[in-house]
Amino acid sequence: GINAEYGDHSEQTIFESEQQIISMSMSSDEKYCLLTLEKQGLLMIDIATGAYVRKFYGLVQKDYHLNAFFGGANEEFIVSGSEDHRVYVYRRNCSTPILRLDGHTSVVNCVCWNPVYTDCFVSGSDDANVRLWAPRLPSDDSECSSGTQV
Repeated sequence: GINAEYGDHSEQTIFESEQQIISMSMSSDEKYCLLTLEKQGLLMIDIATGAYVRKFYGLVQKDYHLNAFFGGANEEFIVSGSEDHRVYVYRRNCSTPILRLDGHTSVVNCVCWNPVYTDCFVSGSDDANVRLWAPRLPSDDSECSSGTQV
């Protein structure tokens, strides 16, 4: 059982915040942690050192519980909901969003990457809708763009 597995556990504080921690998620390589902090938005910290790595700008987080997750191929992206009814997508190494996705009519508080098809994710909102986001495929008469569109 879980008590046997964690009976002789170790623990340490890796980060202390002056603001309430609303949500958190860890990268699969266990190197980074995303934290949504009350009225401060989304931060990434280095788990080994506890050092602040990056703040992600653009999304709105004031009063609601928002989740953010690493995802995409090699977890190079971060996706988050927002109080402005949008989904925000960031490159892991950049503080500004590469995509702001419209589609919901209320706070987007849930997001989740597809673990098999890493270019797809879903978002859930207080508008009572779950939306699937996937790359837009070019039509036969259009040219492919060099960037990735979701």
